[in-house]
Amino acid sequence: MAVFAVSYDLRAPGRNYQPLYDVLEGSGIRALESFWFVEANMSASEVTDILLKSLDQNDGLFVSTIEPGPTWAAYKLLPGATDWLKARRP
Repeated sequence: MAVFAVSYDLRAPGRNYQPLYDVLEGSGIRALESFWFVEANMSASEVTDILLKSLDQNDGLFVSTIEPGPTWAAYKLLPGATDWLKARRP
């Protein structure tokens, strides 16, 4: 499975973004307020296409693969996020 870094800017005040959160929670974990780790058997473009269905046209989105190996470092992520990523990308 691929692990992705997903970051977004939600620019539509008052909009219900729960559908986006539901998709992300189903396959990943929130690491920071607008940053998630997501695990999926697809490409970054496919993950982007799925997430775009829950965003407005003025929102921002960035999706990138996190490769295996010691290629990441973190500080004060939300509870559970560091352990989640370590289990998948030590």
